[in-house]
Amino acid sequence: MYFLDTENFILGKILKMTIKHAKEYALEAEVSGDKAENYNFDLDVKAITYNQMFVKQQKGKFICQVVLDV
Repeated sequence: MYFLDTENFILGKILKMTIKHAKEYALEAEVSGDKAENYNFDLDVKAITYNQMFVKQQKGKFICQVVLDV
């Protein structure tokens, strides 16, 4: 939602992701996508909710579930 609102960018794929931990956690990612102006939207996301949200590690990969209010 941040990149859509600020950069007119729609995320298509995460190419590379690194989670770093020193004093605090940090996430770095290389992504690909497209300009939002190339698409028609019928609904906008009103908010991201913490309801049923999770991040877990499974078989060496991280899985994240995010619920959106439209």
